[in-house]
Amino acid sequence: MEQNNIINNSELEMAVQTFAKEQNKENLAKLMALMHTARLLVPAVFPSDMDMSLLENMPQGEPTKIPEGVKLLPAVLRNPDGDGFFPAFTGKEQIPENQKYPAILLLSYVEIRNMIDKSNGQIKAMVVNPFTDNLILNPAFLEATKRAEAEAPKQIKMSIPQFHHVIRLQVERTILPALLATDTASSMEKLAAEPEKFVYALFDKAYEPGSVANPYRVSDFSSMVLDISDTMQYIAIRMPAKNMAKGVCRNIYVAYNPQTGRQAYYVAIQAEGRKISLVEIKGPSEIVDLGDAPGEGEEIRRIMEAFEQ
Repeated sequence: MEQNNIINNSELEMAVQTFAKEQNKENLAKLMALMHTARLLVPAVFPSDMDMSLLENMPQGEPTKIPEGVKLLPAVLRNPDGDGFFPAFTGKEQIPENQKYPAILLLSYVEIRNMIDKSNGQIKAMVVNPFTDNLILNPAFLEATKRAEAEAPKQIKMSIPQFHHVIRLQVERTILPALLATDTASSMEKLAAEPEKFVYALFDKAYEPGSVANPYRVSDFSSMVLDISDTMQYIAIRMPAKNMAKGVCRNIYVAYNPQTGRQAYYVAIQAEGRKISLVEIKGPSEIVDLGDAPGEGEEIRRIMEAFEQ
């Protein structure tokens, strides 16, 4: 009754055949991934006490919804020991012509697995294409797919403003300070030469994998490079006013001693209301609070004092 001529499980069928020939981890992983999203044909029968008059107006041999009041039971296969197996076919061509069933259900793999779970041990396993491939998916396979689903990262939905906020936090407070700390001499040379383009490029790369476009231009950044002496350089970067929110950096300051290689990374962060906090980022889990930021004209002086201490 409810069958489908549209489903295409050709990739799954190849994975079933490949796994049957060579049962290694790689083939198992592919089979599990394809099976999880698969829709399969499951033979069904009517309960013996069902009112058959409910079927009078049902079309024969074409997909249809199950009428209200009609109940269907999976046509469970049994081995000589009486163990039950849940048959599932990847397509109509996998069902032999001499095998006639009152109805065919279109179910997802997860629905089939749930039905096996609820059988209280009456159904031992699932068998895929029992008359051709005859691949038995035992309880260990079913449990493994459950664990894989539980361990899979959940897709996090966020608005576009939230996405911009996350990108700014990543670039300003993680990516840029990590780059300067791990490749200090080279990165400082590039940053000092073209501060706006250097920082803009990090944002552009951060936006690259996603569907949200980079909202910033090089002109949204401004900078000042102060070469105080051969042993002291300060770079101040004014960040874009776009997407300013709590935790986002208004200004970034980098202090650097070319001779010793010592470098420090400071940021003026948007806090509650109009409050601006000054902090030093020493690492992913090491942030030093320097208190409220002074007026913008005084921030660089405060940074110089902190670096020289």
